[in-house]
Amino acid sequence: GTLQVIFEFQTLISHLTGLPVANASLYDGATAFVEAVLFAHRVLRGKRDLVIVAETVHPMYRRVLETYIEATGIEVVLVPPGKGGQLDPDQVRKAAGGKACCVAVQSPNFLGIVEDLPRLAEAAHEGGALAIQVVTEAVSLGLLDGGGAFGFDAVCGEAQSFGVAPGFGGPHLGIFACTEKNVRQMPGRIVGRTSDLDDKPGYTLTLQAREQHIRRSKATSNICTNQGLMVTASTIYMSLLGAEGLSRVALCSQERTTKLAHLLSAIDGVEKVFSSAHFHEVALRLDRPTGPVLQALAAQNILGGYDLSVEYPELGNAFLTCATETKTDDDLQNYAAKLAEILRTTEAATA
Repeated sequence: GTLQVIFEFQTLISHLTGLPVANASLYDGATAFVEAVLFAHRVLRGKRDLVIVAETVHPMYRRVLETYIEATGIEVVLVPPGKGGQLDPDQVRKAAGGKACCVAVQSPNFLGIVEDLPRLAEAAHEGGALAIQVVTEAVSLGLLDGGGAFGFDAVCGEAQSFGVAPGFGGPHLGIFACTEKNVRQMPGRIVGRTSDLDDKPGYTLTLQAREQHIRRSKATSNICTNQGLMVTASTIYMSLLGAEGLSRVALCSQERTTKLAHLLSAIDGVEKVFSSAHFHEVALRLDRPTGPVLQALAAQNILGGYDLSVEYPELGNAFLTCATETKTDDDLQNYAAKLAEILRTTEAATA
């Protein structure tokens, strides 16, 4: 049954990403992202050592990439977002300059903004580079088309929210899908379905390119498949929800985040940073340092968000907050009331 479950998982990921082939799960989104970059480098036969990465790709993912490529000779060039939080395709085109092996973008990006994927894919392909989409919140694929629908060559990322309960730093569930013509450069394992002599369906490992199966010098990667338990849990989750259920979860998350942003930005001293379309995360800016405010919210048992000044100081006193389908209207109202109270209190104390 393990091989069949993996095959079903691959099929579901293929549908969500809009690409014809997906592999068995990888460790997590960060290593899936690295494998996608190395995959692109192999597809172009190592003739291009330049990688264009959006600054709005998850900072931790970018650090993992830097660690992996330290001794490979691959150079990473970061492209900052425009004023609206989105990448400018012209800037991407200029940075690639016909010398990059791939252009990697995250959508929705780390700031919560939905990128213009069709134009970004076009910008990458004009210079002969592969286009890679990074997805750190797979639930977004229930509402937004995957990169394969817009001509992307690979989609990678994190699918922990597909039924895998968060623990102390894990476990995680990396996903990877690509075009059929490049399948032989895909890392990890792939399960195929066939028929036996009695015409009964059977499942088997195919295109085994891991170092466990062939000589290390010819392996595409030494990445191992994630635990089968993670694949099983996510496959059950996706199967039970179905396409309609996943869409409802994604839409609910987006609507609740929109409502939360509206409630918070109505408070004096709080404003939205970007007006661009977002999914279930939104960037807000305060009129004072963000850290102490988030700490005060934590003291009220509210996880207020992530201090963006840590990675994006140019945004000022900004923080990233979100709401999912698990949050009620009372939760949102409570957050807004507590934040308003904290801002009034700290303002009075300052005065």
